[in-house]
Amino acid sequence: MGKRLIIKGADFSQNGLPVRDITSQALRSDHHQFLHYPNQAGGPGFTDAFQLLGSSSPTGIYVIDIGAYEGKIIRFTKSRSKKSEEFEDAPVYYACFASAIAVAVPYNGATCDNACTVVKHIDGKGTGTDAISTYVEVIPEGAKYLVTSVNPNNCPFSNVKFEIIG
Repeated sequence: MGKRLIIKGADFSQNGLPVRDITSQALRSDHHQFLHYPNQAGGPGFTDAFQLLGSSSPTGIYVIDIGAYEGKIIRFTKSRSKKSEEFEDAPVYYACFASAIAVAVPYNGATCDNACTVVKHIDGKGTGTDAISTYVEVIPEGAKYLVTSVNPNNCPFSNVKFEIIG
């Protein structure tokens, strides 16, 4: 059977995958959130919307151009959100990969339904005690942008990070 191999003082970092921090390229729209909630009970429903929130809401949308990294892995850290099936009238998503953005970014307007053309919705990590989650996703074919909502009460903007691996 397998045995554990321990090499004292070994440094294998030169053989690791390169990591490129692209956080500084992200554009943030304050007082807005990305929202896909088409089956909202008793409400208007939102399909891939940039939703305007009250001016007292600290939540913001991050949009980052990832078009040059198709097929690579993106790792990003943001505030935790529920899994889509945890909502009463699911699905609800707060992040996506998009092929196009239909509005100027950063976005400062009213709520805009169909603000982006979604390639893939990104599910939340689920409820739990940790307010910050790290997502690891392969950038799908046709994706040009990563769009995600961040609640700084759970994950301060200074902790938000986007990295390309490989």
